[in-house]
Amino acid sequence: RCGASVVVEAPDAARLDRAGAVHDIEVEALSRDQVHALALSLAERASNGAVPGLGGAAAIVPLVEMLADAPPSRRGALAAPIGADGGRALVVDLVSDGPHAVVAGVTGSGKSELLITWILALCATHSTEEVSFLLADFKGGTAFEALEEVPHVTGVITDLDGAGARRAIESLRAEIRWREGELARCSARDVDDPRVRLPRLVVVVDEFAALLADHPELNAVFADVAARGRALGIHLILGTQRVSGIVRDALLANCPLRISLRVTDAADSRVVVGTADAATLPGGVSGRGAAMVRRAADTAPHPVRIALSSPDDIRAIAAS
Repeated sequence: RCGASVVVEAPDAARLDRAGAVHDIEVEALSRDQVHALALSLAERASNGAVPGLGGAAAIVPLVEMLADAPPSRRGALAAPIGADGGRALVVDLVSDGPHAVVAGVTGSGKSELLITWILALCATHSTEEVSFLLADFKGGTAFEALEEVPHVTGVITDLDGAGARRAIESLRAEIRWREGELARCSARDVDDPRVRLPRLVVVVDEFAALLADHPELNAVFADVAARGRALGIHLILGTQRVSGIVRDALLANCPLRISLRVTDAADSRVVVGTADAATLPGGVSGRGAAMVRRAADTAPHPVRIALSSPDDIRAIAAS
C-alpha cells in the first residue's frame, strides 16, 4: 500500500518511485551532531510524556484534575471538561457547541474511554434533574457496564440483548412524543422555557455502525432526534470507527460538535474535523487519547489529550 518508495544508491543519490513515475533525487543526510541533538530532543519529549501535535500535553490527564476547572452548571447548557488543550482544561458544551456530537476513532484510539469520561464529567457537574443518559454499547456489551450504578444513567442497552434494544428503541420514540406533549402543555417552544421542568436526555452510542447494522430502522429515529432534539432537550453523542458511509449527511449536518481520535483515512478526518490532522495522530499506546476537537464556532480543530477516568471516579460520582 506504499504510495512511494525511495531506493538510496549512494550517500548523495537516490531514486524516488511514486506510483510508477521514477525520479532521480538528491537525499538530504544528517550529520552525527544533528542526530545526537535530535535524539536528545526526542528523549526529553518522551520523558515528559508528550505527543507530537498536542502541545506537550501529558500522556495521562486524570479526569479529577480537569473537573477542578469545570464551569458551574447553568440552565440551557451542558458544559463539561473532557481533556487538556495546551495544559488547560478543554470544556465542551453539548448545547451551544452541539446540540449533537460525532466521535470518530479506530479501535485502540481511546474512543470508549472518551465517551465514559464525557459522561462522568457531565454527571459530576450536573444533577439528575438537569441531565440523564441512555447508553448503547454495540461493541461487546461491556463498555458502559461500570456506569450502570451512576444515578444519571437511566438505561444501558447492548448488542447482546436484542429484545432489550428493541424496547429501548420504542422507549426513545415514546420519550419524543412525551416531551412534545410536555412542551405543548406549557405552551413552550423548547426546554429552555422556565415553565418546563425536564432533564436533558443524552443518548450515547458506542459503535453507531454496529447499532444501525442490527437495527436499520433506527436511521429514521436518529434523524428525527437530530432534527428536533435541540428543542426537546435530547442530545446525541455518536461514536463510530468511520463516518463516511455510516453517518448520513442529514444527520451529520446536525452534529456540529466533532471529535476525532486517530483515524487511518485522511478523508475520514476531513469529514469529521475539516482537516487531515486526525489521520496523522500517533498510533500505539502513546497516541491513545490524542484527539482533534472542532466545536461549532471553531475555525480549525484543536489538538487535545482526552482525560482518563478511573473506577474511583465512577464510585465517587455515583455516591455524590
